[in-house]
Amino acid sequence: MKIVLDSSVLFSAFLASSGATKALIQVARRGGFELCLSEAILEETAHALLRKLERYDYGHDEVIEYIALL
Repeated sequence: MKIVLDSSVLFSAFLASSGATKALIQVARRGGFELCLSEAILEETAHALLRKLERYDYGHDEVIEYIALL
């Protein structure tokens, strides 16, 4: 099965320590489904996360690593 997640779901999964969005990413990492993402979705997600660096407790390198993982 192939699944497309938009940037708001990916943003939420990055911030969440648990919950539905985090679980979706974990299932995809285990091969439960194929995560289909476009360059535009990844760029939008990275841009949104980088805009919010000061609001949340994460750094630039964590965002870059997360996008690479996706």
